[in-house]
Amino acid sequence: MDLKGIIFDFNGTMYIDGDKQEAAWFEFFQKYAEGKYTVKQLHEMIHGVNGGELLKMALNPELTEDEIYKLTEEKEDIYRNMCLNDPEGMNFTQGLPEFLTELKERKIPFAIATASAIGNVRFYIKHMHLDHWVPVENIVYDDGTFLGKPEPDIYLLAMERIGLKPSQCVVFEDADAGIEAARRAGAGKIIAIGPKEEHKRLRLLPGVTGVIQDFRDISPDILKE
Repeated sequence: MDLKGIIFDFNGTMYIDGDKQEAAWFEFFQKYAEGKYTVKQLHEMIHGVNGGELLKMALNPELTEDEIYKLTEEKEDIYRNMCLNDPEGMNFTQGLPEFLTELKERKIPFAIATASAIGNVRFYIKHMHLDHWVPVENIVYDDGTFLGKPEPDIYLLAMERIGLKPSQCVVFEDADAGIEAARRAGAGKIIAIGPKEEHKRLRLLPGVTGVIQDFRDISPDILKE
């Protein structure tokens, strides 16, 4: 297998923020859809899907782009405030800085494919210095011009951004929809990331070739394995 580069999902992969994402959506839906969905249903809808598609699915498929933008920003304001209120929690996943440093030293290309919109990307750049680790041009985010996960578009764009074929890329992803997007894109290897209690389930997802809890036991040698 000719693996040469890496594509990372961001939320839940490079930054473990699932608790804040869920809490922000739950607070948002308490206002706009109270009692319409169970906690389990919301949990299943939230992960790996871009905000616009989620709003159409959960509230109204006829929402206009302007309405989607305003509602999304309202939810993201809740989320960003939660992040700022937990400054000690605004850290990259354990082992990730060391892994990224090794990738840079070995000149291995990598990019991010995130369902986040530009507002959150700017937030991560400002408060987590994301651009220190990943060139801004290699951060592919939801700009509304392509279908979100589980469609493969965002991964195909990220792979193109670093000049590699899908079969040459390893993808790190936490969400079921994102894993399916990477599989549809034709990624050479898909590594799922999640807590230990999720590992058995993640291993059974189509396309998954490995499962990790964090990046402490990962090295660039994964491209050779």
